[in-house]
Amino acid sequence: GDIRVWQDRNRTQEIVSGQSWDAGSAPSKVFVESELAGSSSMTWTVTEIGINGLAFNAVASDSVNFENYAATMAVTNMAPLQFQAKDILLGIPPYPDLDWYDMVEATFGDARLVSIDRVRGGDVKQADDGSWVYTPHDTFRNGSPWDPYHPTGDAPNGDDGAAGGAMFQATFADDAGLRLKVNVVLEASHSGYSFYHRGDATQPAGKNWVDTAVQGKGGLMLVGGGDHPKDAYKRFGGQAAHGDIVVIANNMDQTKLISEVDSLFGEFGGAHAIDGFSFDVVTVTHLLTGSAKKIVDDLTTANAGKGLSSEFIDKLMGAEGLYFVGGDQWPYVQLLEPDATTGGANRASGIISGKNSGGAMAVGGTSAGLAILGKQVFSAKWGGVDSLDMLQNAKNASFEREGKTAIVADVLTLKFLAGKNVLTETHFTDPKKESLDLSGHQVYRLGRFMEFLGSLGNTAKGIAVDDSTALTINNDGKCNVYGSKAVYFAKADPVISSITVVGQHINYVGMDLRHWLATDNGKDGFDLDIAWNFDALNTERVSVENGVVSWLDAPPHYGFNF
Repeated sequence: GDIRVWQDRNRTQEIVSGQSWDAGSAPSKVFVESELAGSSSMTWTVTEIGINGLAFNAVASDSVNFENYAATMAVTNMAPLQFQAKDILLGIPPYPDLDWYDMVEATFGDARLVSIDRVRGGDVKQADDGSWVYTPHDTFRNGSPWDPYHPTGDAPNGDDGAAGGAMFQATFADDAGLRLKVNVVLEASHSGYSFYHRGDATQPAGKNWVDTAVQGKGGLMLVGGGDHPKDAYKRFGGQAAHGDIVVIANNMDQTKLISEVDSLFGEFGGAHAIDGFSFDVVTVTHLLTGSAKKIVDDLTTANAGKGLSSEFIDKLMGAEGLYFVGGDQWPYVQLLEPDATTGGANRASGIISGKNSGGAMAVGGTSAGLAILGKQVFSAKWGGVDSLDMLQNAKNASFEREGKTAIVADVLTLKFLAGKNVLTETHFTDPKKESLDLSGHQVYRLGRFMEFLGSLGNTAKGIAVDDSTALTINNDGKCNVYGSKAVYFAKADPVISSITVVGQHINYVGMDLRHWLATDNGKDGFDLDIAWNFDALNTERVSVENGVVSWLDAPPHYGFNF
């Protein structure tokens, strides 16, 4: 791993054997850090470091293992070491103000570890073999702040105040009485995902790393993709009480993740903090990477929250809001679904679903992030499909294999969606998603929407959202539609509906479809129960038979020209 020394959080220097560094007049500001590089555990060694004229040698006897959250560090007595006068270049890009520090020649005798104190975020005890064992506390929330992944804030330019953790101060001395105090920081790098924390700059330094005590208001925000309706996003920020919001993405590099989170911070109308996670994906297969899969494995075992999943779990438990960005829904399904082998519950999904159902967390998503919010989810595990694919052959290899479809249940069980067996659809009449039925009608995503619902039987319901449009649902069931187009509610007609499979076609006769138009600032709200109680004046009935979509009522049909 990389061993670095920081001074005042803005300069760093790689350390190699025999190299030395003058910390100037602020030894308490010097941090010796071991950074886990792409692994959950490693053995790290700091050798022959000279700080303020005192050399010491520190060796980890085993490993710094954040899967088990225990760090064992054995500090040996320091052998005599002579420094030659030399210049040391400090600084790394992008810092232009590089400085040179002169080292003077000096020789010191044996030095020893005197004490370990000022322990933050855990406990340090000396073992019988003389090694020192650091055991971090279980959580950094609720007034006991620590975070092994960010022990000093957003290093190297962040806060090193009360929000730190996984840290202790070691005092060394030699026979001549020279003493040195060094703050030792153990920090785990992110393995399997990128991370970005954006806090409220008006908060006292470090405070936005600690869970805020505000109460979330629950509810949902379903965004069809495309442009973000600004009033819907502000409303979502309010539903999250402008507290702590977790943003989940996949296959997004650090630069793009930072841009996304910074943009959402403004769109939500501010927040106590936003923590962005982008899970690593193998681009060709759309599978989570091996290290990301380890996090999923943690989430479906009894060790959930104790291993690689800990940071993710901690942030979810403290969040008042959760938002999924667009992209590809299959990595989201992999992240949140039950264990494929044992059926064991996924802890992250359980936390999200439980907090949302209880009115403590607002949950939203756009495009692929909306597609995973329903009780039933088209997973895209074998690839994407459009309406023409489904209308030509509902048994195509991207939708059905060995008698099982790509629709999975209970990735999340959110209020208002799980109980009504809802499947959500995105980009419903988006011109970028044009697709024909077998008679040449432009049906956009209506065709595949009907085939998906038909495969689930007549108890399934659907909510389809147009691009640049959002549906918000308060915790009391009050709905508002924002943006430029419409939201559609669908269910089987109670009188005439029938679903049959004829060859490679799913024929769905008599699906009721009702749309709600977006209005200025979403002002014309309605109750969710009313949305599901269709009547003859507000309902359009549509069928699909042998790959052809047809309306059972006279036109016009909003969003469609046939």
